[in-house]
Amino acid sequence: GTERNFTWYANTKEKGKFEFAKLNAEKDFKDATVLDATVIEETNKDGFSSNSVTLEGLKPDTEYMYRFSNGDAFSEVKTFKTGGKGDFSFFAAGDPQIGAGFEDEDEKGWDKTLKLLPELDPSASFLLSLGDQVNISDNERQYDAYINRDGFNGLTLAPIIGNHDSGNHAYTEHFKVPNVQDEGTTKAGSNYYYVYNNTLFICLNTNKADFAEHKATIEKAIAENPNVKWRVVTFHQPPYTVATHALDKDVLNIRANLVPILKENKIDLVLNGHDHVYTRTHVMDGTKPIIEWKDGENKEAPSEYVNPKGIIYVTTNSASGSKFYNIKNEDFEYSAVKNQEKIPNISNVKVTDNSIEVTTYRTS
Repeated sequence: GTERNFTWYANTKEKGKFEFAKLNAEKDFKDATVLDATVIEETNKDGFSSNSVTLEGLKPDTEYMYRFSNGDAFSEVKTFKTGGKGDFSFFAAGDPQIGAGFEDEDEKGWDKTLKLLPELDPSASFLLSLGDQVNISDNERQYDAYINRDGFNGLTLAPIIGNHDSGNHAYTEHFKVPNVQDEGTTKAGSNYYYVYNNTLFICLNTNKADFAEHKATIEKAIAENPNVKWRVVTFHQPPYTVATHALDKDVLNIRANLVPILKENKIDLVLNGHDHVYTRTHVMDGTKPIIEWKDGENKEAPSEYVNPKGIIYVTTNSASGSKFYNIKNEDFEYSAVKNQEKIPNISNVKVTDNSIEVTTYRTS
């Protein structure tokens, strides 16, 4: 990726500045690029401003250093490294939802997950957080517990709006995303998309159930990026899941209305959260699972597919352990693998020119 967005909350109304440069041994900023922040003065937290900048023209495989300031107050110097142009990987986290259990415990669970990431995959390009970052959309203690973690040092975040994030503008003050669309707008924000190397990521705010709007975002993103290899769509509420939310009205509505749009636009992979359970579907031809039968018996679901003629959907379990939902005692024809061990999960996704591989880990 040639761009990065940064945001910071400051306990002052003084306009923010952001400096960045290629890392040098002295951490000398004399040749740094200096950006003036875009500032939101009236924020969710009294006396605080939200500052944001977009860094452009970044080079691949390069380590950068940065610092930001408001008036005379400077942050410490931090670093981040851009990935290369070829194969890449990222993490997918379901529902950290800090505050769904006990804030202190949830924070510790989330902390533990973030600290495992470099061990699992030190070269991952970003963390995709699939909605419900916090439990209460205007709770700054919960945002602080989510964002202000050592495990985020050097890590890029791509967040999705969950139903618990949706009721307040605090979300937009904390997370600056690219290609913000008018479609899918709730108080927290709207649809957006980005390209990373060979993959188009389309991020929908399904808290707004206007499927014509979601279709418009998908079609626009695809039209603007005709040469990508893969199309990944992410949104919070899963059309295919097996726990508490499996038969919810909004989930069935998404299945009936959004799934045909995904099929029509030849999406490869869909990543969801919301149901605090792990589910992977069979390859789905629209709403129909493509299942191989052997002697009239359903074979064990394969763990790999070659040139699948359809979409695979993965619903992620909680990445913090703040809340887990039990699998319903029902036969869900679309489900190839379901798992609930009440242990936080984190998924690692590796992308090459000819494969996408999703590996899900227990944080224990």
